[in-house]
Amino acid sequence: MNYIMSGLRPVWLCPCSPTNIKESIYKKYENEYRWAFNNKRKKSFNKMRRGDQCLFKESGQKYYTHFGIVKEKIEIDDDKEDPWKFRPPTAEKWKYTFTLEMYELKNPISWDVVKEYYYGPNTNGGPLQTQSYIKDNRRATDLLRYIKDQGGIKLL
Repeated sequence: MNYIMSGLRPVWLCPCSPTNIKESIYKKYENEYRWAFNNKRKKSFNKMRRGDQCLFKESGQKYYTHFGIVKEKIEIDDDKEDPWKFRPPTAEKWKYTFTLEMYELKNPISWDVVKEYYYGPNTNGGPLQTQSYIKDNRRATDLLRYIKDQGGIKLL
């Protein structure tokens, strides 16, 4: 399957721990792929919308390997227990979660390529430590076109 990706929606870059990759990308919870932010990421949660696109890579690794599309956003009430038992490394509970339509990149994309779209050409910016998005719609569209030209994505 080669999904028609759209630069009309932001492209989020999401580094994640090996455990997070295992629990969020390779496992479903209640028949859904899930991604989550802790309570310090409210601003990002508020910016992210249904239909936004996410590229995932394991922290410390060079390649983005997965692509997701946000299906739903869920804010977890402070006085309610999140039924998703996976916890962040800090052991606090998740505050904001998303369900995702999840894909695998047919050909992983290196940070060296992605950073040109994130920072702009000829930059030396380092790898991202937390979720961020490509703010320039033209560069986001160009990155999606590059992914498609490299073979696109396949449904997990």
